[in-house]
Amino acid sequence: MSSTNVGMSTSATDGGARAPNSLKAGTGGEATPLMRNIPLGETKKEDVPSEWRPKPIKQHIKVGEWRSTAICGNDLLSSCLYCCAICLGDAGWMAPIGLLCVGVALKLYQGVYGENGMALPFNGGVYTASINSLTKPKACVCACFSIMSYIATALVSAASATKYVFGYFEEVDHWLYMGITISIMFVVGLLYIWGIAESATVALIIFISHCTMLVTLICSGAYITLVVDGGTRLAAAFDQPLPHWWPLCVVYGFASGMLGITGYETSCNYIEEQAEGVYPKTLRNMWWVVTTFNPLITLFVLGVCDTKEIAKDTDDLLNAMGANTLGKLLDEAFDVGVFKDVMIGWVTFDAFIVLFGAVLTAFVGAAGLIRRLALDGCLPEFFLHTNECRGTPHWIPISFGTVCTAIFLIFDGVMEEMAGMYTIAFMLVMTSMAGCHIILKKNVPHMKRTIQVGIWRSVMAAFTTLLALGVCIYLHNMAFVVFLVFFVITLTLCLCSVRRIRMFKCLASCGIFPQWCKEKAIECGQSHRMAYFAHGGEKEPELTRIIEVFDLNELSRHITFVHFSPEACDECVSAENLKAAVEVVRCSWPDFRSM
Repeated sequence: MSSTNVGMSTSATDGGARAPNSLKAGTGGEATPLMRNIPLGETKKEDVPSEWRPKPIKQHIKVGEWRSTAICGNDLLSSCLYCCAICLGDAGWMAPIGLLCVGVALKLYQGVYGENGMALPFNGGVYTASINSLTKPKACVCACFSIMSYIATALVSAASATKYVFGYFEEVDHWLYMGITISIMFVVGLLYIWGIAESATVALIIFISHCTMLVTLICSGAYITLVVDGGTRLAAAFDQPLPHWWPLCVVYGFASGMLGITGYETSCNYIEEQAEGVYPKTLRNMWWVVTTFNPLITLFVLGVCDTKEIAKDTDDLLNAMGANTLGKLLDEAFDVGVFKDVMIGWVTFDAFIVLFGAVLTAFVGAAGLIRRLALDGCLPEFFLHTNECRGTPHWIPISFGTVCTAIFLIFDGVMEEMAGMYTIAFMLVMTSMAGCHIILKKNVPHMKRTIQVGIWRSVMAAFTTLLALGVCIYLHNMAFVVFLVFFVITLTLCLCSVRRIRMFKCLASCGIFPQWCKEKAIECGQSHRMAYFAHGGEKEPELTRIIEVFDLNELSRHITFVHFSPEACDECVSAENLKAAVEVVRCSWPDFRSM
């Protein structure tokens, strides 16, 4: 391994409170003190430089159960606006059974997400789980799955919002639909750059309003189906021929119905903001929401709409359901013809607000993940640049919105293909979470967990999502190809960022701008410093494994080993032994040459 002229350092504090020292990079000479010698017992506030004093931490108000449920519940329930129609198209009247199977799969994942989230209570979802169970390059793969899922969320939500607004009109120009959908994503991007953030209170209001609308549709649909019609239309729907052999219809309905749980990971993306004990309750509430609303809506759509109407109004099916349920009842009761339009207006307004919020959630979630990847060295640092006017990162929403627009134009706005890509991306996200759960259970069994489930549950959960993934790839070939192309591009960017030092060395060895590449390799290795807090008993084999982990996962070639020891003589000896071990290991790692 060739030298990049960067280094390690060791630090220890004992009874005399010796300060951590670091050698100048590449000198191998005298130590440059990073702190002054200040005895522990005599330390005064004025003795500590102001830049070293801890800054006060701003206390954030934790979010309670219902506000937390509302934030992720809006994501989940926005999917029922388009999921039910797609599921009916693929499975016919077997769609409610497929959606009930989705509830079973989600119950398996409830325990997986619960244990992972309580064992690692940090924001980030599958990226947090993967970065703590896999190497950084492999964690980048999981992160790219999440980014693709956010892209698909923005696409499907913006397109569906436009479809519901156009539900008033019989025919709409295709290019107008394309332009408005792109404009929605453009406006959301501008709002993010302006600095708008998600509000838990606003989310709760939207959640209550949306649930009220859905409950109204379900109750009025049940009344018409079971009381007014006596179940005749529903029975007639069950007499219709299925689009496939009935077991295939169940499987296709299950795979399409998994689109209805896209957003289940939202809760673990803001787990740090949730009050203690709220996260498991949020997962439970989301399971009830998915298992209750989607099957019932699909069932009573069959009871109030005939097959031709369902096929015609696929893009805004709940508009048709609203007109044929409460709108129809009120028109007949008052002998007028306006309540159908009123119901369509209510459903349209509610759908647009919820779906617009889902687009904003996609931009905010993607921006948070991309920013964290850039901070971890997994993406270029220019994503961290902020504008002077608002102090927000502008390159993230610009890049994200550009990619969303490109994919939307490639699909030509076809809803089914975008939904297929959405399902493919999220199934990979959930399967990755199940895989991380298995690895954490096996490799870190001593980790504190307030929720524990068996590995068999992760295996079963992964099987359900892999089954849905295979079916979606079979049904949506074009969606899979587009997903694969943009996934490879995103992953390549991540891996080039993680391995940028090796990339510069490879370019230099090939004679491509050799001097510049060597300087960039040195600059990348020196730009960050890593610290390892040692207990003092590490020997050469342990230190070698530690450096191997740093070499595999981090850009930095400057590691500071920190050891705090009290006045006890034995601990002082352990600190000296640690220094001696570091000196021995240094010779084997020229990239980490100076200690």
